[in-house]
Amino acid sequence: MVADRKPGAISKNLIEFVDNPALAARSVAVDGAAHLRGLTDRGSLDFTFEFLGFEFAVHAETGESDGSLRIFANLGHLPYTAESPYLRVNMRAIVAAAASVLDGRLRIASDQRILLTDDRHFDDPLTPASLLANTTGMLIEARPYIELLAAIGGPRRTV
Repeated sequence: MVADRKPGAISKNLIEFVDNPALAARSVAVDGAAHLRGLTDRGSLDFTFEFLGFEFAVHAETGESDGSLRIFANLGHLPYTAESPYLRVNMRAIVAAAASVLDGRLRIASDQRILLTDDRHFDDPLTPASLLANTTGMLIEARPYIELLAAIGGPRRTV
């Protein structure tokens, strides 16, 4: 799934993902109580999507009375000073500002990768609505920082 920059595109694309008939082939369905059922034997769902050129991975789990999401994105590598001292200083400043606002969810790892991680727990079972609300909620909070990183460094595909 690829998210574009139009307002509501993130939600629209996630709704299309949840409503995708191909998911039914993998035994994912919404039951009468609007809960996602048949995710896996462990009650989980894993998927990826692209936003502003960066790939995000989501691991969702559901229980009888609660659910959780783990969202992860590798936003590239911090360039070495020899590569671009200007870019390195600016990317570090963006990550530092984001870390204070996002409670450390955007950070620079020891191997100089710029990582965005978010763990969300909610007191209701996983539903399409909670999947959409929590995933888009994280993107809305982090979007200004992701946009800045994309603007100055661009998405850097890493292995």
